[in-house]
Amino acid sequence: MARQEIELRPYPALRSRSDDPARSNATGIRSSLAARLPECLLVLIILTLPLQVSKTLFPVQQIEFSRLLMAVAFVWMLFVGRSRGWPISRAMTISVGLVLALLVASLALTRWETGILLVLAPLYYACFALFVAMTVRDRVAVAMVAGAIISAGVYVSLVSITLGVTDVYLWRDGVFGTLGRGNATFWDPNIAARFLNIALVVLFAVVATVRMSARRRWAPVAFCVVLIAASIVLTQSRFGWITAIGILPVAIVAYRPRRAVAAFSGLFVVAFIALVALNGTAASRAGELAAGVSHSLGGDASIDSRGNLVGADDVTYTPPREVIGHSILERLPIDGIRYYLLEAGMAMWEDNPIIGVGVGGFKPQILGEYREFIPGQRLAAPVVLPHTFLSQIAAEHGVVGLAVLAIFLAVLARIVVQAVRGARFLLLRSAAVAVGLTMLIIFISSQVSGGFLVDPYLWLAIGMLAAIHRLVMQDRTRPEPRTARS
Repeated sequence: MARQEIELRPYPALRSRSDDPARSNATGIRSSLAARLPECLLVLIILTLPLQVSKTLFPVQQIEFSRLLMAVAFVWMLFVGRSRGWPISRAMTISVGLVLALLVASLALTRWETGILLVLAPLYYACFALFVAMTVRDRVAVAMVAGAIISAGVYVSLVSITLGVTDVYLWRDGVFGTLGRGNATFWDPNIAARFLNIALVVLFAVVATVRMSARRRWAPVAFCVVLIAASIVLTQSRFGWITAIGILPVAIVAYRPRRAVAAFSGLFVVAFIALVALNGTAASRAGELAAGVSHSLGGDASIDSRGNLVGADDVTYTPPREVIGHSILERLPIDGIRYYLLEAGMAMWEDNPIIGVGVGGFKPQILGEYREFIPGQRLAAPVVLPHTFLSQIAAEHGVVGLAVLAIFLAVLARIVVQAVRGARFLLLRSAAVAVGLTMLIIFISSQVSGGFLVDPYLWLAIGMLAAIHRLVMQDRTRPEPRTARS
């Protein structure tokens, strides 16, 4: 795998007729920045993506800083970017098109009011993915994106730790303040944990790419790893913790070389365990998670030790009927809310197996025809948003939706594998692995937190995958570089 130094000013500076070196340098910097304006805009969008709290500054909650910047990007794409041609492969275009067509057709057929945003968000973010694919045209742009994600992870971690120490919430303190869970700048602690996991795997991509021989480079990376570990602990997202611990072995196997990634993964685990032990609430939630998993696997963990990961046999709630997979659902280490939502989702799929109840139909249906699935003690203020993406797809789109999703995921996985295997430069290989791990993190966490197709980081990853795959294919048509292989 060839290593190559990245020239941070790849575009040649315009020649100046002035004999003044300072003026010539200034002209060169301006011309280089002008050539990188789309990339700079992309970096700005990535840096503001975690600022979901900016919704509170606008009268309409769908407006936030990153989406406003995306609108600027769309204007650039319309007037300038289109001259660069279509940047996405045919297979990816078809698979993404199938997903969007499914959502639009479902909305047209069923017309649930709650489905409008579930359709508009993926359409908007798909345009963002197109902008990303158009903008990232070389390895420098790939490095800029990685730097932006890591920087965002660092500032989110610092905000999370600061808020945790001062016991302050930027928003939603009435919901999470009583639980002591840190959501930093995000709407939900689970989504905050999802983002921090993404930042961690991108950081490992940099570790795998940059030579770590100099000790002065170890300290900042170690600092970032510990910082992210502390912030993930503060979210107290049990499923975020499972995702973090589960993704580390995959990262160690996928990245090359493995030694540095393995070392920093070990540092993360040590820091994570130590910080959980120091945080009484986190330690309690970790114990509940361990007991819940043990119970699911057939252990005899007591009811009290499992906290609110109750299972069907620990509560008075009994589903009104037995649905597909009931025997499996009742053993999952999930809380009672997710359990009744899963049961209701499976019931909707049973009754509407082909095309489901329609996009956005889960909420009105569980409040209507499937109201009996809500436990009696929760009828006054029920949670009705689906927390499991696969259950939501099955309920709202049936077998058709599951088939489209399978095609979509299979195409993305195939392109990731092609990019990883075909990359001649370590940077592109590491970037392809990071993109694949990012998609995996989002998919896994969406099974307990929802928000797969409406997650902007999914579409950022799709745009990056399209760009990286294109760069890999371009490199394969060029002569083999005369550089040492590592």
